[in-house]
Amino acid sequence: MLPDLNKYIRHISLSPDSINSDDAVSPLMKYLDDTLVILSESLVRENLARVLDSLWSLILQMIFETVAENRGVSREFYERFHFTLEALLEFFHAEGEGLALEDLRNEQYKALERELRLNKCSSNELIEQYFVEKIVQQ
Repeated sequence: MLPDLNKYIRHISLSPDSINSDDAVSPLMKYLDDTLVILSESLVRENLARVLDSLWSLILQMIFETVAENRGVSREFYERFHFTLEALLEFFHAEGEGLALEDLRNEQYKALERELRLNKCSSNELIEQYFVEKIVQQ
């Protein structure tokens, strides 16, 4: 699955800024959906949960590495990956049938979500975020 996941994440990162985020993410989501159908038919529930958990961590790591390799690109790039992250969260949660939200929103997820959220902000929004964090600290 690793080469396929790399291909689909690269597709998201190389998508033009003018493309709709949903269109950029749909090949990855279709691939995951097709793969999970096969896995759910082949594995018992406990093993499927372990595979999903490992897959979740792997995808988060791959996205984090892709974002790190592409520092200073357009806001649309980060918005696209933020959209991807949220779509993946919903996909792996599967309306309560998949992984628990507490497990999905682990430290790795929080770090990636914060990175994407801050990088997609305008300068004014970043300044505002800075002061909000300072107020919380006080």
